[in-house]
Amino acid sequence: MNIAFKEELLKSDKDIEDAKHLRIIYGDKIDEKEIEKRKKEIRKLRL
Repeated sequence: MNIAFKEELLKSDKDIEDAKHLRIIYGDKIDEKEIEKRKKEIRKLRL
């Protein structure tokens, strides 16, 4: 959820870097389908 939130909603340089760091640290535990699902939810709620 944090990755999706940082990449899709916050989008500052620091947040993008944080998301990249999280992807590196938790790379083996990340579910890309879940991240995309969360990003879609964020986009939908922003409208």
